[in-house]
Amino acid sequence: NENRVKIALAASDSFCVERHKDLFLDLIKNKVSMLFANAEEALSLAGTDELQTAVKQLSSWCENIAITNGEKGSILCFNGEVYNVEPFFVTPLDTTGAGDAWAAAFEVGLLENWPLRKICTFANAVAAIKCTGYGAISNLPTRSQVEKFLEERGVRL
Repeated sequence: NENRVKIALAASDSFCVERHKDLFLDLIKNKVSMLFANAEEALSLAGTDELQTAVKQLSSWCENIAITNGEKGSILCFNGEVYNVEPFFVTPLDTTGAGDAWAAAFEVGLLENWPLRKICTFANAVAAIKCTGYGAISNLPTRSQVEKFLEERGVRL
């Protein structure tokens, strides 16, 4: 924007996107530098039923997008580079808040100036751990819990 402030937007939910699509698209095209969405929200915003088409369309409007896709991992498009990031497999008990946990962890990595792959690995681990317990907040992991989770899987940040 005119003050050189970077704005991140989480798409919220597909029902909200559908109800306020024009507003969302205006924000994405003119104000937002980072868009977080799940696959359903991305498809709705782009007006398509093909995720790769949605990625292409959304990235033409917003320089940085991150799309979570549950057990299929996540897709990022940063400055024209597309990254497909594999998920961590866990037995989910409750996925409520997983996308929000992923986005928050992603922002932590950005603020820490980590490389993009490290950010995605960290965010995927946070979301996976969150899903192994109940509640949107009560099962959010600490950084040390994430590090232990990754270490147990032979992954280094």
